[in-house]
Amino acid sequence: AGSITIDTGSLFITGGGSLDNSTTNQGNAGAITVNAQSITLENDNPERRAIQSIVQTGTKKGNGGDIIIKNAESLFLNNAYITSESKTQGTAGNIITQTDELKIENRGAIIVNSPNGQPGNLVILASKIFLDNGVLSATTGQEKNKPSDGSNIILLGKETTLEALEALGSLIEKSQLGEQGKKSLPGSALDFLILSNE
Repeated sequence: AGSITIDTGSLFITGGGSLDNSTTNQGNAGAITVNAQSITLENDNPERRAIQSIVQTGTKKGNGGDIIIKNAESLFLNNAYITSESKTQGTAGNIITQTDELKIENRGAIIVNSPNGQPGNLVILASKIFLDNGVLSATTGQEKNKPSDGSNIILLGKETTLEALEALGSLIEKSQLGEQGKKSLPGSALDFLILSNE
């Protein structure tokens, strides 16, 4: 697939709308780049997420594309997903977001996922991060008899606050499935880093 680039003041994807650059046959999923001051994603369709680059089941060979959101003043997800995923043995893409304020609520999520192979990294650069029943997730598995490296979740921001996550039902999640999701793979734990640049 080719690349998608959007350069706009405000981007709204609501009510099942989607920015999709996936692949369903041989070949790589495409990259998605959004350069916008304000981004609102609400109430997407579980069958096609608000922003996604996915190597779909049945694809013979291919890797996921990167999703990059930059120069945003606000990024708001309400019951909507940004996801880069490989449902085959390929490599999922990276998700990199750069925003002053990131707010994820009502089961919204940003996810990199590769249950059968190697996922990308999830990198969040933000001054403020608010999660209210929101999810940041990086999940990796393994090819049969072949370990896969872990993925990183990296949060960077002057005021990175994750308040009362358990009370709000929010998750910051990293998991390693192991073969068929039944066991973890020793020696390949994922790195999880939260930094403040104050």
